[in-house]
Amino acid sequence: MVKASNAIPFMLAVSALWGSSYVFTKGLTNALPPFAAFFLSNLCGALFFTILFARRLRGFPWRRLGALVTLNAFCVLNALLNVVGLRYTTSTNASFLVQFSVLLIPLFTAVARRERPRSHVFPCAMLALVGTAVLLLDFGQVSVNPGDVLILVVAASFSVYVVLLSVKGQGLRLVDILAVYYAMCVPIGGVLYFCLERGRMALPAVGDMPWLPLLGSATVILFAQVLQVAVSRFLRTETIALLCCVEPIITAGLAYFLLAERFRTQTWAGGLIVLASLVLANVFDRRADRLALSAAGDSEKLEIPS
Repeated sequence: MVKASNAIPFMLAVSALWGSSYVFTKGLTNALPPFAAFFLSNLCGALFFTILFARRLRGFPWRRLGALVTLNAFCVLNALLNVVGLRYTTSTNASFLVQFSVLLIPLFTAVARRERPRSHVFPCAMLALVGTAVLLLDFGQVSVNPGDVLILVVAASFSVYVVLLSVKGQGLRLVDILAVYYAMCVPIGGVLYFCLERGRMALPAVGDMPWLPLLGSATVILFAQVLQVAVSRFLRTETIALLCCVEPIITAGLAYFLLAERFRTQTWAGGLIVLASLVLANVFDRRADRLALSAAGDSEKLEIPS
């Protein structure tokens, strides 16, 4: 289905899915307490995953279960904090803040591989921090929204997950990673709900359940994960990062029509600064790659006289 010739349109579809996931999850947390939303969304996602991929679950690598659990620990933390954070912030803010992970990934990758990051990474990260500060701070009250802080932790946790996946995830199948992910999320979400939220708020009846955001969040997150792994085989990391800049725009548009979220000048100012830092990072990455290829080509042309 996904080929090199159609990888970019599919990556745009992945960005649209991730962008819409913030809106569906925000709508779900508006109707349910966060741990209940996390539990039910992953329960539905686990059912969809089992229906679609049951045949491919044969031959599960039990010897690598420890690696799969360690890898998914950051993914589960990322998903859990994302749901809790969206309880207190807007979906538009969340989609802009998560883009900060695009700059954190090369930094964490350099640390994991004990390499020196490219010189432009730090200035671009500082520019992104300025945009993040504009998004986070309520300058009228000199305060910070706790939901925005949690989403920023989500960006860091997701970056660690991506780095671990690239460094330690060689040979792991996507179906096995997702199987362990849902096997961890469902019981964790259930325990958190029944221990911390059930006494304060019972789940609504079947007829009153917010089915649209519930099924929407479960479906788009599952397909976004599957398609992103397939697309990443054909596109460079820099190209994927650049196409991910579409996410906040899609989130903002859907949030305006579905959740009646109104745009703040501060949100767009900070978000545009963050996106500008990502674009600049991609420009410098491409320039550095061209210089490296040119230098490699020149060295091959040199002949040592006998």
